[in-house]
Amino acid sequence: MNSTLLQGGIFNDTDTILLNNAPGFLLKFRTPYDGFTFNLEDDCQLYATRGDAVQICIRPQNSSLFIGWTVCPTNIYWNQTCATEKSWTNSVDETTSLSVFNQTATTAYNRQNNSILNVKTVSSPQPVPIDPADFRAIWTKLFDPGDNSTSNDAVMVGSFIFQLGWYLRLYKDQFRDDQQSSLNLLRNFLTVPIQFSTTALQFSNATLQPIFPGAGVFAIPSELETTASAARIQPRFIGKLWTVCAFVGTGGFLVLWAGCILGWILFQKPALFDSSAFPEFDMASKSGSSTQRGLYTISDLTEIEDLASAGSWEITKAMRRKTGRVIETQSRAQNTNHFVFVVTEDTTV
Repeated sequence: MNSTLLQGGIFNDTDTILLNNAPGFLLKFRTPYDGFTFNLEDDCQLYATRGDAVQICIRPQNSSLFIGWTVCPTNIYWNQTCATEKSWTNSVDETTSLSVFNQTATTAYNRQNNSILNVKTVSSPQPVPIDPADFRAIWTKLFDPGDNSTSNDAVMVGSFIFQLGWYLRLYKDQFRDDQQSSLNLLRNFLTVPIQFSTTALQFSNATLQPIFPGAGVFAIPSELETTASAARIQPRFIGKLWTVCAFVGTGGFLVLWAGCILGWILFQKPALFDSSAFPEFDMASKSGSSTQRGLYTISDLTEIEDLASAGSWEITKAMRRKTGRVIETQSRAQNTNHFVFVVTEDTTV
């Protein structure tokens, strides 16, 4: 293996690459059951480098692995005695349970950035046993550069242990209420080797085959063989049947309810009179008192000319040939005088 699907121009004219029935790992993390403890003598190992140290414990049980770790406390770290003063190794700070499964799925990848667009499982998950010795070998290489290591290896190991210790001590000392950040870091720490195991196998196969052709060193297993095809992807709404029915039913009910309210409003009699462009006329037409013969209040004129619900144009035509003035009139019922605006008969203009 010395090339990828993204080379050679095979899928240049497509936006999606579909891997059919491709195998993959499914990782499940759980909280250990109540009462679980490690055997500190057999399950745990101390990894110390440059004055700092981390103890990592691993124990297989059934088809799962129980993993936990503890970082050297701050006061001991400042004394640079993490590897000799081991009282802090009698407890485990964070513990998680890991179960690994193999599952086949059809996966769609974006041709431009290799991001996963869709995953559709085509098989049930099958448990995959993980040997704790594999993890211990990785951790030994990660924390111990070895006697024959290069300066770059030593710098990388020192940088890693410093950052890991600083992060774990930060949340242990300053953010004690946060119980998830350090635990999530432990889970990510366990995920990375499994996530990149296939990439490491492919890289080993690609680099060693030219050196040892036909030797079968780091050969790609047949279960990793699959087919790839070009595809076009279109976004669509996917949901469970009950959610779709609930959404359609609720939306339809709200639309129907709003339509019924509008229909009810349209068939109701108007509660208020129609207004015109003359608010003074509208108010005066609904009130007023009678005057002497030949003079009409706006209320009288509204009744005579049938202007109760007239528009602005009808009011203008009815008033344009009339003369108005304010007069004083007496109310016999209340024995009071009022000033009233009245209009006279039509006059020639």
